[in-house]
Amino acid sequence: MISLVHALAAVSLPLVAGVRRYRREGGESLEGRIACEHEKDCEVSLWCNVASYEDWCRINGAAGNCPAPYCRPAQASTPLPSTTTAPVPTPSPSPGPTSPPTPTPVTPTPTPVPGTCGQKKEAPAPWTQDVSISIVNGRPAPECAWPWQVNLGGCGGTLIAPQWVLSAAHCATGGFPPRTAYAGLHNRSVTSQGQRRTVIAWILHPEVRNPNKWSNDLLLLKLDSPFELNECVNTACLPTVSPQVGAKCWISGWGNLEFQQQPPPEILQEVDVHIKSNADCRDAYASISPVDETMICANGMRDGAISDACQGDSGGPLVCEEGGQWFVHGATSWGRGCADASYPGVWAGVTQSLEWIKQTAGL
Repeated sequence: MISLVHALAAVSLPLVAGVRRYRREGGESLEGRIACEHEKDCEVSLWCNVASYEDWCRINGAAGNCPAPYCRPAQASTPLPSTTTAPVPTPSPSPGPTSPPTPTPVTPTPTPVPGTCGQKKEAPAPWTQDVSISIVNGRPAPECAWPWQVNLGGCGGTLIAPQWVLSAAHCATGGFPPRTAYAGLHNRSVTSQGQRRTVIAWILHPEVRNPNKWSNDLLLLKLDSPFELNECVNTACLPTVSPQVGAKCWISGWGNLEFQQQPPPEILQEVDVHIKSNADCRDAYASISPVDETMICANGMRDGAISDACQGDSGGPLVCEEGGQWFVHGATSWGRGCADASYPGVWAGVTQSLEWIKQTAGL
């Protein structure tokens, strides 16, 4: 969804529409400082004239981050290639392994058949009254709960085929296109527990930003080799119809737990949301940015508080279960703040772009 970038430090910023993204390589430490400055090109950023971002971008840079589209590197960064073939990336050393937490014993459950899309280890657990953190107003997900969840380092994605990831276009157009994809992660910093692949092609939706600024905010990533499917790594199914208004769906990611709150969680988060009508969503955002048929709006309510995605969840999955299979209906795209009761989160819809996705990925 268009979630505003969560600030690295507790700096008060005006609530405006923005990309839900957090610049940090998943599982790889960013050492040193980045010369990061406010993005003042109004063709790139809606916040080009918001002076409070000057200090905010410098603070992020000092911590090794430069979140687009609010900020840009003061020195030229590697742009997205003009072709879909990625340059050979410079290998970066993997961090030393950290001690993973001792897993809680669980009752064995049947292992999903590899290659069967939309199968997960077990159904989401019922909510309890003592859980009130994550995604926003969600909870830590169990290990292997969402096997199609991909960590792209600052963005999320959905595995739709062993060698293809669906994400948000804005994750690749801000100066830091994803170079590495991890699947099977629970703790985003313990990358040794997951599978790693290199991104070799970034393919933007041909109608990205058309007819509106956030229209068709979709990106396909091709990997250097397929992921090995198992109970912790699997593909989500592609839908043929859009979800019904009011349908219960789930979102997941490593994004911020609250608007402008840092640091983001180490453990994958989950929460359920309900699909909103585009008419209501269009009315809510009438003075901010157009909502069109390429988008899906949703949020949830638990214990009297709104549940939503947030910065760092960009590109991640919105999935709905039907007939025992899980279908990806959206990629987290944009919104005003996070978990604002007046503004549902917005996802880039999948159904409207199904033919492009299938043709591009050869599905």
